[in-house]
Amino acid sequence: MVSTSSITSSSLRRADGHPIAAALGAAAREDFTTDARFDNPRVPQIRLQNFGIDRLVEVGTRVRELFADGATDPDRVRRVVNDAYIRDLRWHGRD
Repeated sequence: MVSTSSITSSSLRRADGHPIAAALGAAAREDFTTDARFDNPRVPQIRLQNFGIDRLVEVGTRVRELFADGATDPDRVRRVVNDAYIRDLRWHGRD
């Protein structure tokens, strides 16, 4: 996240000359606890969804494949870091 304390209205301006620091501050205060269906499409915002174990396994598998594709022995990488190994990974014992 950008620290708004380091941004001054004179340092960041839109093409029309208006400062954008206020807009950055407003974006940082966006409330993401509300229902996503009611997000304002005119407000720049990014709503990231939570990662469950299935999504983490998918990401881990993709990372393994990227690493294996560049490895000198890709079969060894896939053998050592197989799907079961990736599925068994946990963040400090959390599911």
